[in-house]
Amino acid sequence: MKKVQLLIILFTICLLLIFSKNVSLITTNVMQNFIINIIPTLAPIMILVNIFTYSGGFLALFNSNKLSSQAKHLINTLGIIVIGVLSGTPALANILKEEKNKSFSKEENDLIMSSFVMPSFPFLLAIAINSDWVINKKILLFVPLIINIFLFLLSYKKEFLNYEVLKQNTNIDNIMSKAIITTAQSLILMLGTIALFSLLGVFISYKCPSPYKFLLHGLIEFSYPLNILLKSNILINLYFAVLIIAFSSLSLIIQVKLLYKDISIIEVIKKRLIVTALSILFILFLAF
Repeated sequence: MKKVQLLIILFTICLLLIFSKNVSLITTNVMQNFIINIIPTLAPIMILVNIFTYSGGFLALFNSNKLSSQAKHLINTLGIIVIGVLSGTPALANILKEEKNKSFSKEENDLIMSSFVMPSFPFLLAIAINSDWVINKKILLFVPLIINIFLFLLSYKKEFLNYEVLKQNTNIDNIMSKAIITTAQSLILMLGTIALFSLLGVFISYKCPSPYKFLLHGLIEFSYPLNILLKSNILINLYFAVLIIAFSSLSLIIQVKLLYKDISIIEVIKKRLIVTALSILFILFLAF
C-alpha cells in the first residue's frame, strides 16, 4: 500500500509540475524525452524481463539440465546482469527484489545492484546513434559500463556460488498482467523522480555557464543534459557526458532506493564516485 501511495504522490506532483506555468518548459522537455527516448527503449524490454522473471527466470530455464548447482548459479547471475543492463536499473531492481533470498544472498544481491546503477544500454545506444560523433568517440560513452563490469568481477566472491537456491514457484497466475502492472508502476516512478530532479537540476545549475551547467544538471538527473551535450561536436561535452553516465545521477540512485529498499544509498554513491574517478583517469590518459 505504501508503494502505491508513493507512486500516486509522485504522479500527482508530476501533473502539478506539468500544469505549473513556472516550470512548464522543464516538464515539457522531461515529458518529450521520456516519451521519445525512455518509454520506447525501456517499456517493451521491461515487460519481457518481468514476464521472464515471474516465470522462474534462468533457474527454471536450466532446471532440467544436468549442470552443477554452481554452474546454474553462475549462469543465473550473469544472465540477470545482462538483462539488467539491457532493461535498465529500475528493471534490475525489480528482478533482484523477486530473487531476494531465492537465488541470491543479500550480500550478492546488494553487490549486483550497486555495481550496475547506470543508464540502460538501449538508452546509451540511442544517444550514441543520434550524436554526430565518429565511432571511436561514441565508444567512450560505454567506458563506465566496462568499468562497472571490471569492478564487479573484482568484488565477486566464490562463496556466492555455494548459496543454496530455494525452489522457484513458476505457477504464478496472471504473469502477463503482473508484468505489465509492475512495468507501469516502475515507469510512473521513473517519470516522477525524473521530473522532480530535472526541476532541481535546472534551479541549481541556473547561473552556471555552458557546458558546466549541463554537467551539474546531469549529475542530478542525466537524461535531458546527455541529449543536449551530445548534440554538438565539442570534445569537453563528450567528456562531461561520460562523467554523467559514470555517476548515473542522484535521480537514478533515488529510483533504486525506492524500488529496492535494502540497498544503502551511501554505498551506491561511493561506488558511483569510484567509477567516476576511474572514468576521469581514463579521459586524462586519452588527453595526454
